[in-house]
Amino acid sequence: MEAVGSFSIDRFGRSLLKYVEMDKELTIEVESGGPLAVYLSSARYWKHPDGQLVSEEERIQIAKNLKIGLKFLGIRHEIS
Repeated sequence: MEAVGSFSIDRFGRSLLKYVEMDKELTIEVESGGPLAVYLSSARYWKHPDGQLVSEEERIQIAKNLKIGLKFLGIRHEIS
């Protein structure tokens, strides 16, 4: 599995991940307890630059990048 482009993941409060890819940003709902539950379906719109809808292709790449990033950080997770 390979990351495409540069991206970053930050915990944003108790129930959100902030995902930044190049000049675009979005938040993803998460739930702690055991492995981190990542609700990819909550990634609907890019916050920057213009609120554009996240395409299915982008969502698949975001999932791949999240798996790589969370594994690198040593965070057990489940993406649904």
